[in-house]
Formats: sequence, structure tokens, C-alpha cells
Amino acid sequence: MSHKLKVENTFFQHNEYATFVLLGDDRTPSMHDVISVSQAFHKRVRNCQVVDDGVDSNHSAVCITISLTSIKYKGKAISKGIIDWNKILTDESSRAMYAQHLKDFTTADMPYEDFNAGILKAGELTATVIRKRVEGWFQFSSDELAPMLEERDQLLH
Repeated sequence: MSHKLKVENTFFQHNEYATFVLLGDDRTPSMHDVISVSQAFHKRVRNCQVVDDGVDSNHSAVCITISLTSIKYKGKAISKGIIDWNKILTDESSRAMYAQHLKDFTTADMPYEDFNAGILKAGELTATVIRKRVEGWFQFSSDELAPMLEERDQLLH
């Protein structure tokens, strides 16, 4: 059975490929440690070789250099909504709630930027409206358009 693997140790040209040396009198070098990758992953491998780094052992470390890429995720921004200032202006309970929030977030001696942020925070807590996505002109007017389209289709067929 073929797994279509490539041995990266021998794919790149280097002076040394041996990863193991037998201890004792017979110190014949051989390759025992390999890095095998699929053909699809092989295109990402930039180099593979025996290196001097690694732990003290009769095995040498094998270093593989790969190139990784990622696709940038573009998520849709989630709307925090907008402040319905008209509701605060016209609805008595909303106006009272806004006044209480404004009192909690502001002081008489605070800087203008902080006061402005307090106004917005009080408005957000009082009357934030999340707008629904508009379906489009056809869906918006489908009740009017559908009978006309049916009539047109009957005339054409």
C-alpha cells in the first residue's frame, strides 16, 4: 500500500545524512531518523538536514524548515447598535432612565471628553437599537411586484 510519502532528509543536498552512529568499536554512521511528509505537504518544506543541536545522544537531531501560510479571516463586524435619541426625547420613562444614567456617569468638574463619553454611555444603556438588515429592494416591495411579475409571465408564455 502506498501512502505517497516523501523522505525529506534525502530530498535536499547536504554533506551529511547520517542520524545515528553505533556506540562501540563499529562506529558506522547510518540514517535511522527520518522525517516523512505527504506529497501535498512536501511543497511547504524548504529544507531538511542533520544539525549539531539536540540532546547528547548517539542520534543526531534533524531539522526541517517549512513555510506556513494562513488565510486572513474577514469576519463581519458586529454592530453594537445605534442610540435612539428620539426615544429618549419623546418617551418619559426613557428620559428619566437617561437622566439617571447621565447623573451616574458625569460630574460637574470632569473634562469635556469624559463628559461626552458619559453622554454616549448613558444613551447606549437607555435606548440602543440594533437595526435589522435590509433584505433588498425586491424583498421590500415583493407584495407589489409579485402580481405584476405573474402578469408579465402569463403574457410572455
